[in-house]
Amino acid sequence: MATDMIVMTDENGFSVRSFPLSGNAGFAPQLSHTPGNMDAILKMNEEKTLQIHLQNLGGGSLHWSLKGANGLAGSSFSLGNVFSASHFTPLGKGMEDLREGAPVSKLGGGPDYHGYSWSDSNDHAGPTHNWINISTSGELLEELSSTDDGFTKIALPFGFDFYDQSFSEVFVSSNGY
Repeated sequence: MATDMIVMTDENGFSVRSFPLSGNAGFAPQLSHTPGNMDAILKMNEEKTLQIHLQNLGGGSLHWSLKGANGLAGSSFSLGNVFSASHFTPLGKGMEDLREGAPVSKLGGGPDYHGYSWSDSNDHAGPTHNWINISTSGELLEELSSTDDGFTKIALPFGFDFYDQSFSEVFVSSNGY
């Protein structure tokens, strides 16, 4: 659609100026969901299936995703202490740590604001460690293997979402991470 935009101004004795204007308009998507709300209480390692019906009542494409638990997840969801960045400032050598807070687990943690959790295979409830030796089937990165403190970027044959960003490549280090 094209038209003229008219601008009236009081400069130069109330002049009127006309500028060409064009644009496209679309109809916004409109999400409808049934039921209107959901809640469930799950014990550790318990699983429950809930059904939700989503419908786009609007004109445009509706892109949606379901993220993990966050601070807005509902009245029954609560976070432990959330600390400011200064709480995590490294201490100088020999300084006494007077910070207080929840004990830090070395076996697991989460969920964070994005719903991510982690667990350690040393924990009895953690995943079973399963080392896969790829020395005969993997790709040898010869240049990287001959350096110390080196890294290289590797393109993945797939993409994945992590903390609201999409990734299709990883960095591999000669130091094992």
